[in-house]
Amino acid sequence: MLLVPARGADDRWAQAQFAHERLRLARRDPTGREAGLIRRAVAAVPEEPGERRIGDPQLLPGAVLAMARFTGAILPDPVDPALAVAGQPGACKIEHAPALEAFFAAPPDLADLVAQARGLLKRADGWPTSSCGPASPLDDVRGGMLTLAYARFARVGLWPARTQADLQAKSTVETLVAIRRSDPGHLRALALLALDVGYLIARQGGRFIAVSGIDL
Repeated sequence: MLLVPARGADDRWAQAQFAHERLRLARRDPTGREAGLIRRAVAAVPEEPGERRIGDPQLLPGAVLAMARFTGAILPDPVDPALAVAGQPGACKIEHAPALEAFFAAPPDLADLVAQARGLLKRADGWPTSSCGPASPLDDVRGGMLTLAYARFARVGLWPARTQADLQAKSTVETLVAIRRSDPGHLRALALLALDVGYLIARQGGRFIAVSGIDL
């Protein structure tokens, strides 16, 4: 949600709501690594979400339902494990864990994702930008390339490593994030947060390889 720039009032409200929740969790350990990365990730988002009014009464039931799902009060219907599609988590009850197992059994090629991201970064670095004045469409194109690149970095980070090649891909992401100091800070922080989540998942099972992350 924080990777993509807000395009309207609804987007800005959703980002502010999400940022508020992340910062609330970060305050539990304000000096920790995660808290620092979260603050960087949401630096451009208002900390306190403002009041959001619904002008059309017909939209109210849908808004209430969306809020209930967001808070976990309403959970999606479970998916029959026999119908699970590899690479798609769907939704399942705890006793239907094979559906989630099918998702983890079809990991993406992390090295390929890194290669895609590097290609996008190379194009972004060579893209002309406006030297002064308000942002131009050229700046938007370059920003889109950076967003797509860091989305791939985040995906590499989230998937737990299974092989040395996966670890190398994650290490490459860490190196690129560390040296690209002119890139937007929130994108760099989100990539490192994703890496930390992937390392946390990896520590939950012996089939994964776990290492610790780096700081910005």
